[in-house]
Amino acid sequence: MRLVEAKVRRMKEELKASGVSLPTEEIRESYYLSTLTVSLTYLHAGETQRAHKHLLVKEATQVLAGEVEVLALGKWRTLRSGRIAEFDLGEYHNTRASTKKKVLDSARLLGKGVTGLTVTCKWVPPFLKIRKEDVQFVLHNDWFAEDYETSPDNPSNSPVLRLPEAARQRFWRIVRANESVVGSRT
Repeated sequence: MRLVEAKVRRMKEELKASGVSLPTEEIRESYYLSTLTVSLTYLHAGETQRAHKHLLVKEATQVLAGEVEVLALGKWRTLRSGRIAEFDLGEYHNTRASTKKKVLDSARLLGKGVTGLTVTCKWVPPFLKIRKEDVQFVLHNDWFAEDYETSPDNPSNSPVLRLPEAARQRFWRIVRANESVVGSRT
């Protein structure tokens, strides 16, 4: 058995440290397992994540408390407690808090009222050919904002663009190695 501690991520600070300035109060508790990343996301009223996609990573989000809206295939849908939305490879999606009613107050969250609490799982599908030592690297970096299409050099549009050149090439080699499987989805 291995006990896994949460990494508390204040997204405004994390993004600012990487040179990206976005107005967000989103807080995540992320757990990095060997082939899976699990994050509890605390959404505040009016909070909207950026629309994004993953090339090699599947994602599913479940609402634990409150209500959130998810955007997929160009349409916003309401998810209530207990519902799950699964996003396919290459599918642009995003999440926003859909209600102003607080569902959680916590001193750990600096007393800010949370209107949506979700758990999000990200994993590499078993049909992809990715070496064990590359799985966490892919899970951590496979994120592309919708703006990436028109501005592929803007570092705020993907963690891949903020990697050193050798790591960036490593990521694209992994994508190319799986192109025959994911090509039409990305």
